[in-house]
Amino acid sequence: IWFSSVIQILLPQNKAALHLCFRICDEQRKGVAHPLQLAGAYTRFSNALKVLAGTDLLKQLKDCKVETPVVINYRTGALIDSSKLNNQAGRKEKIILK
Repeated sequence: IWFSSVIQILLPQNKAALHLCFRICDEQRKGVAHPLQLAGAYTRFSNALKVLAGTDLLKQLKDCKVETPVVINYRTGALIDSSKLNNQAGRKEKIILK
């Protein structure tokens, strides 16, 4: 609810500046961006940085801890899609990327 309220009061040019940075970080167009990468994009673009001035969003993005479970085939080193996990041969290692 808070996010939708903030979006409604932003000027269109400010929305565009923030959205551009997000799209740069979302290369696969899945609607997901890593917080550190997004913080870096915001600091590189002056228009986005002006929008975020006076907020602590950049600090929050930089301090955000993201844990991503990844399953790797021990023999080949290939990443295994979790939906195909039972069909893969070889020893599997589950690791957490931080």
